[in-house]
Amino acid sequence: MHSRGAANIEVSYLNVTGTPVYGILLRNVTNVWLGQIDMRLDAGLGVRIDNRGDTSQWTRNVRVDTVYAQGASRRSHRRRRHRVCPFAGRPAPTSTQPSSA
Repeated sequence: MHSRGAANIEVSYLNVTGTPVYGILLRNVTNVWLGQIDMRLDAGLGVRIDNRGDTSQWTRNVRVDTVYAQGASRRSHRRRRHRVCPFAGRPAPTSTQPSSA
């Protein structure tokens, strides 16, 4: 799964298998919710979230519920440009919560 420059992304469930370069790659995105992610890989990187390419556009408001990653040839997640999400470890504000529909 790859997204660049998008907003309001909601992924309730995602299963990734095989040998992807990136199971999930998100760049320059805002208001993202990743629900239950299951990655059973033979190689590759599990999740990467960054703002590489357009460093003036920060990735922000990212919420990750559950990720299971097995078999990644490198670390299972990577975050670059070290601006920490203000919601890390807490629910996001109501305005960025995914809809329950």
